[in-house]
Amino acid sequence: MTGWLVVTVLLLTAVAAAWTVLMIVRDESPPGDRFFVVLGVLLLALVVQLVGGVVALATTDRDVEAVTFVSYLVTVVLAPPFGAALALVERFPVSFKFLQCGNRASLRRHMGSFL
Repeated sequence: MTGWLVVTVLLLTAVAAAWTVLMIVRDESPPGDRFFVVLGVLLLALVVQLVGGVVALATTDRDVEAVTFVSYLVTVVLAPPFGAALALVERFPVSFKFLQCGNRASLRRHMGSFL
């Protein structure tokens, strides 16, 4: 990988992590839209890293475990969207309360004002 890409990914990850810690300390929930913009930019950098890694793998003469290498790259790309989806669940209390309720009557009791 090129040095600038590694530094970019590390800096974006550090910014997102620091922002997350700050939100936890301030007890801010759910995160705002600017936080998701940072995650989107991080995701874009990770996709560039994935494409660069696959191209480097295709052009190398070294003995590399291709499946393991590509699976690591894909897993890293899938982590920010999964985390963002979990953060978005907090924006919609109806969907989360629905998961906690066992039947329709308890759902009405818990979420009567939303239904």
